Formats: sequence, C-alpha cells, structure tokens
Amino acid sequence: MFYAMDKSRVVLVMMRFSPQVFTELECSRPVSFSVSIPRFNSILDCSERGETCSVVADDIPSVIHLSFGIDGMV
Repeated sequence: MFYAMDKSRVVLVMMRFSPQVFTELECSRPVSFSVSIPRFNSILDCSERGETCSVVADDIPSVIHLSFGIDGMV
C-alpha cells in the first residue's frame, strides 16, 4: 500500500500495487518506508528507457537503496 500527501496536507492518496505490475518482485516481509514524492520522481527521471530500477529496503526503516540497470543487470 502506498500513501501520498500534498504539501499543504489537504489531500491524502492511497494506492495499492498488485504484484502483477512488477517484472520481478521479492518481498520476504512487510516493509514500510516513506519518500518525498517530488525527490523520488526526480531520481526516477534519471533513468533511461529500457532500464530497470531496484528498490531495496534495509532493516533500518529510514534507508532504501536504489539501483538502475539494463534487463536484470541491476
């Protein structure tokens, strides 16, 4: 489940991503983390067409790792 709120804290959006929307999904346990949507979007804008993005969450809730690669070479 994904929650997002606008800067003025007026609108809360809740989204749920089905495992079928991912090429590959591995989730051994429930994980919660928060990101700044504008910052996250600017990071994703750095990717090129055809690249994959891997998001890995540490045991430390405030740390996620992003890596980009081509066709499973992440």
